[in-house]
Amino acid sequence: MYSQKGVHNRIHTLRGEQFRHLQNLRGSRSHLTSTNIHTVPSLPFRLLSLADPSLNLTDRDNDTPPLQPKSASRPNEGQSQHDGTSFRPPAGPAPPRSWTLNAHKDIRENSTWRAEALSLIFSHLQSQSPPSHTTPTSDVEHRNTHNTVPSLSLLCLQLFLTTCTTSEFRDEVVPYVPPHLRKDLIRFTAVNSPLSSARLSALWEPVGHAHGEIIIVGPGAVLKDNYFIRSHTGHAGNIQFSTEDDADEAMTTQKPEESEEDREWDAEDTDVDKGTPLATLILLNTSLSSSTFFSLPPTITHLALINLSTPAPIHRLPNICPLLIVLDISYNSWLGANFSSGGEGQGAIGVLGEPRQPREPTIRAIVDLGRVDWQRWCHLKVLGFRGNYIPEDLAEKVNEGKWDDVDIVLHN
Repeated sequence: MYSQKGVHNRIHTLRGEQFRHLQNLRGSRSHLTSTNIHTVPSLPFRLLSLADPSLNLTDRDNDTPPLQPKSASRPNEGQSQHDGTSFRPPAGPAPPRSWTLNAHKDIRENSTWRAEALSLIFSHLQSQSPPSHTTPTSDVEHRNTHNTVPSLSLLCLQLFLTTCTTSEFRDEVVPYVPPHLRKDLIRFTAVNSPLSSARLSALWEPVGHAHGEIIIVGPGAVLKDNYFIRSHTGHAGNIQFSTEDDADEAMTTQKPEESEEDREWDAEDTDVDKGTPLATLILLNTSLSSSTFFSLPPTITHLALINLSTPAPIHRLPNICPLLIVLDISYNSWLGANFSSGGEGQGAIGVLGEPRQPREPTIRAIVDLGRVDWQRWCHLKVLGFRGNYIPEDLAEKVNEGKWDDVDIVLHN
């Protein structure tokens, strides 16, 4: 009798172990009662993309067939699907974004991608200027800018940016920052924490740029319409007045220019920077209006239009900026034949910035590179074309009529 009871206990134990083993394989906890579980969520397990974002059940296309439950994908198991482990989405609307564990984030809004996108133009800007301890000196260092320790001056300016308001920063800090440190600060923040339009305007005062350089990184900042039409040099001859009386009044109130003898030895260098023309314009993750595009200064030698949300008429650019040395038009979906306004990762560029061949090559592109007169750019040395759909005759048209071939950069 004792041996028979022991056999029953042994069989009961083995059955319990087998049941728990099957439940563990299915990831189910249905065998536990509510009195034993106090931390189980009220929502079903693996609801939509809460536990597994790779399912992508919330943003699937209309032409995609619904996912099948586990019983359909593995019919040999024959287990009950009432434990909440089914892949079938529940009825009702999709959960709000705050419920999702891994909300979709645009990869082009992080510092790593910004460093990659700006590495090409920054490397050539550094080669044109003398070495400085505040800025990286190689392309690899530019990509790792967000991982390197900044200089003491940049750390102090970063502290002012975080502790001061925009008005305090403009009135109490910016007047004492020399132009070269303003330029270094804008370059550093363009990768790590882009500045707003108000703070950029404060750093550009009073000449409208930072030592001949303008860098705008969106979507929090944008270049204002007709920005270059307004004068930032302080000379009345370059300001557009509504009436002749306004111009005469400005000429009479203009201060006489000081000679070298009248200048003090400790005078500020801001007046010296007023004569520096705008040579570099970098726009990233922002937009450029047509009025601003057609008013670009002809003194620009380094131009970067990266991931612009609106198409730019590139074929007009040789007449507007004939002195270009470096032109970077990377990661622009409107350079492909399939452009979708406002769609992230759609068109000619994938989500990760990889070029994607147009689905219908017969459709004409929004911006046709065949209309660009490449021969007018006699000084062009570098063309950035990363992340774009590459036409077959791109290199032939770019280098046509040139003694030295243009360096076309297609990859980082």
